[in-house]
Amino acid sequence: QDALIDNSDFKRTAIRFNTNYQATERLSFALDGFLKREETNSPYGNGTGSAPLFRMMYEIPPIYPGLWANGSYGEGWQGANPYAFIQAGGLSDVITSRIQLNLRANYKISDWLSAEVTYAPKYISSNSNSKVKKFAFTRLDNTTGTYPNEVNRLILNHGNTTEPFYQGILKFNKTFNKHAVSAMAGTEYLDSKSEGFSASRQNYVLQDYMVLNSGDPNTKDNSDSPVPSGW
Repeated sequence: QDALIDNSDFKRTAIRFNTNYQATERLSFALDGFLKREETNSPYGNGTGSAPLFRMMYEIPPIYPGLWANGSYGEGWQGANPYAFIQAGGLSDVITSRIQLNLRANYKISDWLSAEVTYAPKYISSNSNSKVKKFAFTRLDNTTGTYPNEVNRLILNHGNTTEPFYQGILKFNKTFNKHAVSAMAGTEYLDSKSEGFSASRQNYVLQDYMVLNSGDPNTKDNSDSPVPSGW
């Protein structure tokens, strides 16, 4: 769906399904699944996202134009022009994908005892591409400047999370004349592993062609962050 702010939109695609299968009189299976993909685009500006836009609007006196008649951007308030911020300050694209399954097997050992085993893997992937672009503006006295004050830059982030979940349950339910006894015992384990990678470059000569290899090699910054855990 489109947002109220230009160059902002959000797209989501989701699929859900669930199936049940009775293999034998005592053995049954169930499979549930959920798949989702989200894509968010928004102005990135000076690296603070679209949140400061309304603050910029409140700060600018009404005598400062957002756009001059010749098509150049106005100064705004000390260079912070929300219209220029949206149109030329750079964009942030974030794509998140999620896959989650739940597979269960139930075996009826006897009329009063059954066993259930569950395997539920989850996978989440996130990729973001954020650009900070400098733009020129024209002041009331016809002098020019650029905003933001810092250099232009590109920031890429990638992250993956895998969480397989294991569970085993034994259920006891037996009736003795007028009395009933129920009990349940089980164990479960969650194995979580996250890993991320980020890279950035600065000082781009061509702001319309911002890829890692075209940035200033002296400003490269790469990092990763593996985080395994289990409980």
